[in-house]
Amino acid sequence: MQLAYPTLRLNRQRLLDTAQRIYKQSQAESEIYGLNRPDFARCLYYLRKPQAADYLRQVAQKQPNLLNYEAARINWYRLAGDQAAMQTLYQQLLHKAAKADRRAYADYQVQIFEAHFWLSNDRECIQLYQREASLQEWPLLSLIAQIAEARLTRNQHLALAMAQRFAQEIRTELLEPWDDWLLNYWDLYEICCSLLDPPLQLDTALIAPASNPSQRLLELCHAEQVVAVEWATYNNEDEGEIGYQSYTLADGTTKSFGAGFVNQELERLVWDIMNFD
Repeated sequence: MQLAYPTLRLNRQRLLDTAQRIYKQSQAESEIYGLNRPDFARCLYYLRKPQAADYLRQVAQKQPNLLNYEAARINWYRLAGDQAAMQTLYQQLLHKAAKADRRAYADYQVQIFEAHFWLSNDRECIQLYQREASLQEWPLLSLIAQIAEARLTRNQHLALAMAQRFAQEIRTELLEPWDDWLLNYWDLYEICCSLLDPPLQLDTALIAPASNPSQRLLELCHAEQVVAVEWATYNNEDEGEIGYQSYTLADGTTKSFGAGFVNQELERLVWDIMNFD
């Protein structure tokens, strides 16, 4: 099956707006928080700002000194382009793992596996995954091992399949580039896209800021032959928010929100307008 290039791109205007909002909040709360926030550092990184590396290093240094954050700190230094710091943390991780008791063995294997991936030690990453049954229990780690294989073997088809997989996950779950997760899907998506031939640049312009979002939404709905948008959320006896979001097309069929229109701008505008606070 012929796979098309993924169309997911960074929305520069949203990154700028988010960075400015965080900056204003941090100015008002400077005595407590300062600007050492992961979301602010990520915005600068994806905006390709020269000062991003300094903020990324600060975030890496301020990550909790806990086992689950060992590989995450290595990734922050990767984003900062600091190979020396990455290697230092990796050696420290191996030293800690060698002294750890058996109860922590599986947790250390996860951290070492992810560290190999961020360091591009793809052969070691794949071998560790194949050797450790505890790693194979995690679906996300299986996807990471496949990215490592695509990078090691220069398998374009596998890299493209992984890029499409993460693009769909990001769209469906409405994940933002600045989200502060131990494993941010945008990081994995960017690595997948860098393996394509030619590489896909995430910061290539795709979405132009709309001066009149409502008018722009009408234009996009017309272009996609959307005649109605159904949107509802409600609370099910405090068990969590449940709802439905779908489009009705001119031919009478429906399409679920997050299914992935070719034009990402449409779903972004629907989400922003429907969730305007």
